[in-house]
Amino acid sequence: MAHSHSSHRVGNRLVFLILCLLAQWTLQPATAAAASPGSDATCLYGELQQNRLEPMPEGAEVPRRPTVYLTFDDGPSKLTPEVLDILQEEKVPATFFVLGKYAEEYPDTIRRMLGEGHAVGNHTYDHVYKELYMDYQTFWDQVQRTDRILYGITGRHPALLRAPGGTYTNFDAFYFYYLQRAGYTVWDWNIDSGDSARADVPAEEIYRTVGKGPFRQQTVVLMHDGIGHEETVKALPGIIRLFKDKGYSFAALSPEEKPVRFRLTKPKWERTETPEQFARHAAEAVAFRAVLAADPEPAGGEQTEPAPSAVPAAAEAAETLLHEKKIPLRLKWQSGEEVIPGERYFLQDGTIRISLRTLVEALGGSILWDQQRRTAAVRYGWVTAEYDLPRMEVRLEVPGQPDRTYHLPDMKLIDGTLFVPLRLTLDSFGDRVTGYRETDGIREADFSVHEGVSLALFRAPAPRK
Repeated sequence: MAHSHSSHRVGNRLVFLILCLLAQWTLQPATAAAASPGSDATCLYGELQQNRLEPMPEGAEVPRRPTVYLTFDDGPSKLTPEVLDILQEEKVPATFFVLGKYAEEYPDTIRRMLGEGHAVGNHTYDHVYKELYMDYQTFWDQVQRTDRILYGITGRHPALLRAPGGTYTNFDAFYFYYLQRAGYTVWDWNIDSGDSARADVPAEEIYRTVGKGPFRQQTVVLMHDGIGHEETVKALPGIIRLFKDKGYSFAALSPEEKPVRFRLTKPKWERTETPEQFARHAAEAVAFRAVLAADPEPAGGEQTEPAPSAVPAAAEAAETLLHEKKIPLRLKWQSGEEVIPGERYFLQDGTIRISLRTLVEALGGSILWDQQRRTAAVRYGWVTAEYDLPRMEVRLEVPGQPDRTYHLPDMKLIDGTLFVPLRLTLDSFGDRVTGYRETDGIREADFSVHEGVSLALFRAPAPRK
């Protein structure tokens, strides 16, 4: 028996050493002790086990002006188009945390959300608390399942996530750590509309509950667009007017902003996380993020997951792709192509971010930067678009169509150059990236020109006066 106990201790020590090595390249530690190269191998696992760490995204910021984020959980459903109609009429962006099982039923509604400038986040697959919070592996499996569904519908991997029921007493430090390493930003809320407190909460009561606040610089309102929330739809116009009257700006949630989160506390669920589970879950999270960085648009929407032993190589490859390789990017569409120099774009978190001026001029348009207002006026034939950096908005004007405003939180001004996400920029004009690959020292991105507000229209000559 003594020999058995000794072997067990040696085995645990080996696991802890592996964890320490894993921690050194997967985590930018939140504590000085964890940052120290000489810290004990159990430091990271021990901190998480004691529920002491709640990682926050690097560089996340609170909006400079009072901003409200309307969020809707548990959809989509047959009610969601009514919500979208109201938001479109009011020219207000929102965020939808969707369940995978309903996204499968309403794919056109998901595409409409993104097409009209809203954000879509992951809300797991089926929302069953007992399954999600008794074991992290089940939670992660549901998150990945929903990610694959949304990628298949939209061609995008959502970066936003909301825990069913919120993180308070459901999440522990392990959940936060794994999800951040996988590239997700977790959001809670600071105003609960109360629309799910019981069945059939009246619209007037929902409105009064929201009206009690608290009204903060960064206000996130929880509502629901699933079946049974007809009264929420009725209350929505009044809630929008309430915030407009208070002078709030409206925006969709973004990974660039500091997330609103409940305080970290002991979870109400009985679960354990062994060192072996920690090693596996941490490796899976980093592998997931590394694959997205190295191949932002996997063929068919399926994601391959390297074995834990292959993770360091995958992470190293991703870092090279993100920060070191300055290879050209060839944009290809039905009637032409353009090669973009490596210094005029970069990859971040698996997203191609390209100089707006370079993209516009490559496609035959013109652009004028207003330094005082920090806006860029873009002209493509009969169409004009204004990129408003302070508001993180794009205002689009097309003859014969209603003016539209899109929230574009991923705009960045770097050394006097405005960079925008390639996919979102093309999507906002009705086009769609259809393929991505890297061969022979060049990256290639294909996109199709759709009807409506498309680059084909932008390249048409301007009408004579």
